[in-house]
This record gives sequence, structure tokens and C-alpha cells, in this order.
Amino acid sequence: MEQKLTCDTIRDLLPMYVDDMTSEATNELIKEHLSECKECNQILENMKQPVVVETAPEVKDFKKYLKKSRASILYWIMGVLTGYLPIYVMVNSEKHPFVKGIAVANGCTFLLVAVVQVVLY
Repeated sequence: MEQKLTCDTIRDLLPMYVDDMTSEATNELIKEHLSECKECNQILENMKQPVVVETAPEVKDFKKYLKKSRASILYWIMGVLTGYLPIYVMVNSEKHPFVKGIAVANGCTFLLVAVVQVVLY
């Protein structure tokens, strides 16, 4: 019965022993026990192995969503700038009919592309 209690105590101390958080006296007791107990020694070896962590599928899906949402926000900003810039140029270029014509053509092209995007997606 005493051996079981000692093993339980040692197993409770092993995580701190692996992280070098135990005193020298405790280290000596643990080393002494590990030299005699194969089960505790195996547990110690398992604790020293690197932990393999797998990302949950929900987290992966959320990361994809964030990437898509960031891209869609960027596309909206670019779309708004592309859409409103020709209108701004058209309104403020009263003296230059050629610039006004190019702005109108650009605005019409933007509207055509926007309609195509809405219909296709």
C-alpha cells in the first residue's frame, strides 16, 4: 500500500519536476523513486514528449471566413472608390468636356461590372 501512495505522490510531482520547479531535496527523492519504479519512469518519458496539437475544424473554418471577410471589405472599399471617383470627376470637370466624357464612360463601365458581379455571384 505504501508503494502505491509513493507512486501517486511522485506522479503528482512529475509535472513540476519536468518544468524544473521542484527543490533539490524533492529532485533527489524523485530520482531515487524513478530508479526503482519503471511505471513512473515511463510516465516521465511520456511527459517529456512534445505535445501534438491539432486545430479544431471550427477554428480552421473561422480563419477562412476571416480571410474572406477581410478580402470582401477590401473589395468593397475599392469598389466604392472606383464607383464614386468618376462621379466626382464628372461633377467637378465642368470646363473640360473630354475629362467629363471619360468619367462618364468609366462610371458606365463600373456599373456594368457591378451588375455582372451581382448576377454571377
